[in-house]
Amino acid sequence: MSRIERSTLISAPRARVHMVTTHPDYAGIGFDIVVQDVVPDERFSWKWQPGVPDENTERAKEPWTTVEFRLADEGGGTRVTLTESGFEQLAPERRARVFAEQDKGWQEQLRNLGDYLAHRAQARA
Repeated sequence: MSRIERSTLISAPRARVHMVTTHPDYAGIGFDIVVQDVVPDERFSWKWQPGVPDENTERAKEPWTTVEFRLADEGGGTRVTLTESGFEQLAPERRARVFAEQDKGWQEQLRNLGDYLAHRAQARA
């Protein structure tokens, strides 16, 4: 339980997928991140403090995980692979809950990304 990896194939070119995932209009809930790496149309990564903190948890002392999106051409679309790692650093009493929340959240976000891009493609047609 140290890393999440999810992947989906999106029927859109890499440039459009990268633009959407980094565009402010696609933003959801605000959160603090530290950007680590950005290679347009290929990958981007950041560090953040995952999960909703417990009321007894000092957020500033919480460890950070690393999130990376990788984009690759595949079958006329874009393979989006998301990895979040570093869960082993979380306190044992929070680790399983935060891991499950993040795993479910990333599954939803990848589905949302595909739906959003499909809707934009239909709107352009």
